Amino acid sequence: MRAALQATVETVAAATVTGESHNIGGEIGDMAFLKHGNVSDVAITDADAGPLVQGTDYTVDADYGRVELLTGGHTAPLAIDYGYGESKVTKPMTDDVDYYEVRLDGINTVGQQGRQITTAYRVKLDPADTYDLINENFAEMSIEGECLFDEDAGATYQVVNL
Repeated sequence: MRAALQATVETVAAATVTGESHNIGGEIGDMAFLKHGNVSDVAITDADAGPLVQGTDYTVDADYGRVELLTGGHTAPLAIDYGYGESKVTKPMTDDVDYYEVRLDGINTVGQQGRQITTAYRVKLDPADTYDLINENFAEMSIEGECLFDEDAGATYQVVNL
């Protein structure tokens, strides 16, 4: 996926956050989406009334970093303290890699009808055309690109019949 999106991947180290401000609190069901996922030790403070109680005043979806209020009438902004675990962040369209070598191992169902290894020496990928994450089956990603002549290999690609 990183190559298809021409992305860089960064590691965000585990840390703690103090006083992340969220302008919610008036209604039951209000949600705060924390800046990080994989959270723990969540504590919320009302601007006027003081600390809220987890399980009574709010619930936490720790994986997604989402807080939902179970009670209303709180004074915004709410200050939220929490810890979060290490994560990997993929940032599309930030990689400066120009070309990839692509190898396909497969079976030719047309022509020779045998097992083959096809290697394209110098492939320039276009960013993913579509990346359907919400789907009833498997997620699908379309990748397009072009094979270019490689001076070192003396060819664009090679096909090895096994």
